[in-house]
Amino acid sequence: MSPAPNPDELTAAERHMLSRILNEESSGTLMFELAYLVPVLVLVLLGLWHSSNAAFVSAFAIVVTFRVWLMRHDRASAPVLRSAVRKVCVQAGWGEDGTGIAKPDR
Repeated sequence: MSPAPNPDELTAAERHMLSRILNEESSGTLMFELAYLVPVLVLVLLGLWHSSNAAFVSAFAIVVTFRVWLMRHDRASAPVLRSAVRKVCVQAGWGEDGTGIAKPDR
């Protein structure tokens, strides 16, 4: 039987999240942003050039789709990041619960 995991030890998902944040050479965010901003820019220019409402609507739909996807992704990954930061804060001695707020002595 394996021993119980240490609750203050980072999980694989938490380590992965922290390594992605700390990786200074990661350009994934820039590429993600360019993947929709470049086509949107082209559609807006086409809309201006040809007075096309369809181009503007398409550009707006692309922006909304990507932003909604990003918000959903951020909401899904926030608990993992919050947990990892809390554990690191506890290990650093920033309060009993990792918030940095000391509990009053009673």
